[in-house]
Amino acid sequence: MTSISTAFLFLGFISLFRLTGSADFGPLEYPAADLALPFLSLFIGFGVKAGLVPFHKWLPYAHPAAPSNVSALMSGVMLKVAVYGFLRFLLSISAPELWWGVLIITAGSLSALFGVIYALKENDIKRLLAYSSIENIGIIFTGIGLYVIFKVEGLESLALLSLVGACFHAFNHALFKSLLFLCAGSVVHTTGTRKIEAFGGLVKSMPVTSALFMIGSVSIAALPLTNGFAGELLLYQAFFQSFAVTDPLLTVFLIIALSSFALTGALAAALFVKLFGITCLAIPRSEKSRLAEEVRKPMLTGPAVPAALCILTGLFSKQLLSLAGWEIEFPDMLLLGLLLGLIYAALFLIIRSKETSPARISETWGCGIPTLAPYMEYSSAGFSEPLVMIFKSVYRTKIVNRAEYFDKQESLFKKGKVEIRLLRFFEEYLYIPLQG
Repeated sequence: MTSISTAFLFLGFISLFRLTGSADFGPLEYPAADLALPFLSLFIGFGVKAGLVPFHKWLPYAHPAAPSNVSALMSGVMLKVAVYGFLRFLLSISAPELWWGVLIITAGSLSALFGVIYALKENDIKRLLAYSSIENIGIIFTGIGLYVIFKVEGLESLALLSLVGACFHAFNHALFKSLLFLCAGSVVHTTGTRKIEAFGGLVKSMPVTSALFMIGSVSIAALPLTNGFAGELLLYQAFFQSFAVTDPLLTVFLIIALSSFALTGALAAALFVKLFGITCLAIPRSEKSRLAEEVRKPMLTGPAVPAALCILTGLFSKQLLSLAGWEIEFPDMLLLGLLLGLIYAALFLIIRSKETSPARISETWGCGIPTLAPYMEYSSAGFSEPLVMIFKSVYRTKIVNRAEYFDKQESLFKKGKVEIRLLRFFEEYLYIPLQG
């Protein structure tokens, strides 16, 4: 994949050199038709490095193979270099073409949607986070595509809003994805496994890591007052103001893109409910998880820095955007945070004041069973199974039943096994045939 990316990048830069006679970055005052080859070449070249669908399959293999701190560097920094390179090219063009923006949004929307859909079925914590990076890169490219479309349509304020949203989300993704990979590294280090099914109950044995993990999860799920919410809100604002576009076909396209964007956000929230809930909550599902211990202070200090920044950049997002010179309409998240904090504090005091009897500590009732067993909890596969069924046309889900019976009439069941097989579409239909 690196070789393919390098080949297309060379093709793009050589074609630019032939057109301009210079290897310097600078204003490209040329007809868009002359820039079509450089655009397509650089889009593919940087798209491979960024992990856009269908060039994304190296990411889920690379992250599990790398140490978690390297995964944090890869996802937080390396992928953004590709975004930076592509933006350097686009921002040097004064008059891009409309189909460029349509292509970028299409690739971004598909990457975001497919990334989160494939992440939902993963049981490997690092592969799940790798697919989540594909989703977020798709969100960033969706914002870049909106910038191109609004620029072509002459809507400069919306173009700026989209560009700011894409850049701010890229910055935020570097923070919360680095945080999540570092926390995942701590969990893998102390349990010795990457399988989500083997986790559980870590909030008691690893409380600080779990708290940091929760901050990363709510940030990437774009819950209010986090930096993830602030970045995606900018893109929603750009989408909601796209009614200024006069072309009806383009309006329909943007509505479809907005629908895909909203669906991606909902699935991302479900994904990190699954990841945090099954990893940190309930009771341990394995002996390794039961015996887990909190990691040492240096391994807590590392993720604590991006965790603090996730909160601070969310609360002070308006001030940061103003400091960067982007004066755009945006709510003051700090004021909202203070109001919500006061509301939560008041509710807490009201509830505490109405407590008249002492708390009773006893076992949770479980249908007459005195102690709940790990196999009674939601598993990673069980949590995702409804969504896997909904998107079975994407996964190409195949359910295989194997059963043995005591009698020939197959009425007395002896034992059996049910498997849900998911087709590896891109490997089996694209990469492996090309390799052969």
